[in-house]
Amino acid sequence: MASLCFDWMVQHVDWRRLAEKPIISGFRYGQMPIVIGEVGWPTDGAIGANLTAVRAFNQWLINHVLSSKGTPLRPGIPPMDIYLFGLLDEGAKSILPGTFERHWGIFSFDGQAKYSLNLGLGNRRLKNAKNVQYLPSRWCVANPSTDLSEVTNHMKLACSVADCTTLNYGGSCNGIGAKGNISYAFNSYYQLRKQNAQSCDFDGLGIVTYLDPSIGECRFLVGFNDVSSSSFQPVCWWSIPWVLIMWGFWFSVM
Repeated sequence: MASLCFDWMVQHVDWRRLAEKPIISGFRYGQMPIVIGEVGWPTDGAIGANLTAVRAFNQWLINHVLSSKGTPLRPGIPPMDIYLFGLLDEGAKSILPGTFERHWGIFSFDGQAKYSLNLGLGNRRLKNAKNVQYLPSRWCVANPSTDLSEVTNHMKLACSVADCTTLNYGGSCNGIGAKGNISYAFNSYYQLRKQNAQSCDFDGLGIVTYLDPSIGECRFLVGFNDVSSSSFQPVCWWSIPWVLIMWGFWFSVM
């Protein structure tokens, strides 16, 4: 059943191209090469946004493109280029379209591949960033010895600056409980502020711990040192277009 579902979704990409083909032909550009500029699946922040789903979708899409089946109107002619979206998660991206918007990355914020993909390049696979200089292994959590009844405004502050979308329904951190939600929000803010001591105060409601508070699939992240203003930016942003170009090149030469 799952394979049929993902096969349908991959075919949906082809049918969209099929629907656009007569329009292009109507303008006498029937042989114009078609490029799919953006296609992907989110990994967190909403129902259905998870690693199992995204790997299945992207791998089936890659396999379909490499098969060169094309579409009914263009049999045997796959799109010239396909760009998988996206390279990295974007923790400051607008969530107006949905809370999944910050979780499209194939790589996590620290340059680590979230899942494996067979790109049809033999033994070549996605490679993790090396020598990442993480901050010390410490986290900011809710102080268990304090009254947390007045924590709402502090959580709003933390989540207005840091990313808390994994706490949403369907997210990897949904269901960790009220104190878990508070701790996750506090820690996200604390790491974004490069573990500045004052950023874990929250009027005495926060406390630093050296025990990893991660619960199941819900990871409490540790930031890392870099030269930018945020500890959640693993690469220079100017490098992203070049990586995307390489993705398109890999597909086009196969």
